[in-house]
Amino acid sequence: MAGAAYTPRVSEAPELLSAQRDAIEELWRRALRHQSRARKAIAAAGVSGLAFEQARRAMLKHARVTLNFHPQRRLPEGRSVAEALAEDGVYRAQFESGISNGSFSPDGARRRWESELFDGVYDESEAGARPKYGGWNLLGHADGAAPRFGAAHLRLRPEQLERCTFTWGDSHVGAVRVGTSEACDDLLAAMIDDWQKRGETLGVAFDDLDALFGRLTAGHSPALGRCLDHYVEAQVHGELRLDRDVEVLVLDASLLARPEGEALRQAARTHGFAFETHPGYRLRPEALPQDFRGPRVCGLAHALAAGRAWVDAATLAEAEDDAHAAPERWSSWGEAPARTQLFKQLWHGIVAWGEAGEVGEAG
Repeated sequence: MAGAAYTPRVSEAPELLSAQRDAIEELWRRALRHQSRARKAIAAAGVSGLAFEQARRAMLKHARVTLNFHPQRRLPEGRSVAEALAEDGVYRAQFESGISNGSFSPDGARRRWESELFDGVYDESEAGARPKYGGWNLLGHADGAAPRFGAAHLRLRPEQLERCTFTWGDSHVGAVRVGTSEACDDLLAAMIDDWQKRGETLGVAFDDLDALFGRLTAGHSPALGRCLDHYVEAQVHGELRLDRDVEVLVLDASLLARPEGEALRQAARTHGFAFETHPGYRLRPEALPQDFRGPRVCGLAHALAAGRAWVDAATLAEAEDDAHAAPERWSSWGEAPARTQLFKQLWHGIVAWGEAGEVGEAG
């Protein structure tokens, strides 16, 4: 096996460039090198070979790659992300779009992290050829694998697993444990190790490994995961087309009545995938700890509430719209990059400390 070439087994595979194939093969080979160690660790935790194989098969059958994003964010050209998805029918990473749901650094840190992760295979690639980032939603959370990156997410079709690579945690911290759909042993070992250390993993507390493995085999859950820092990052290689690659688009219900809600419903109609909502989160400003992302974030939460009981994704989107249209009204919150950072940090607070909202009508 060590000398074999990796060929994705996607039934309707997009045309992958050589750099994209090389990137998948690089992480596949790295995962294979750690496979024996991972299986020993899994066995040492008391997991039988049968239970491991059932969990692995369940991951491949039920778990989907999701890409969380902020639909109201504006591209440099002026369109919202939601409008661009509906009109263009493709999902673009920060190298191409000019914005990011996390750290925006297309010419700096992100390029360096990507080079280290994939052994330089993307160093000379065009912007559109680089990977798109999401998460492998192993526990089927209703808000996607990594809601820290946005109130909406695309859920990819199961066959797209074959052109994804995975890291335990965000790749910017230096990925040590990696995998592919064909070599995911070390990811399972990392999940067990995480549970043994913290009593929870991927946003959920479990009494024992039987409960954890039961959740792995259960498929989609209506519960919110609220994962900020603990998730399996997914790197999707190749073009991401909505009509071919997306199974469902899921939106925070508070955004349904906003323009991006209609734009995303139109995207679903135009490009032929399902549209659903999840309850989202409602944050009472007084529930946000003062030390969570700093005191200015708490101040922003109270300012946006302005007589309302809570702030949610819609409140934040309204504020971002206003800051874009009338930046002078927001001068006390700093220049545009500083405001964007505060909005992002408040979103993290809404996810972490907000109460569950209500599911809206998705039709």
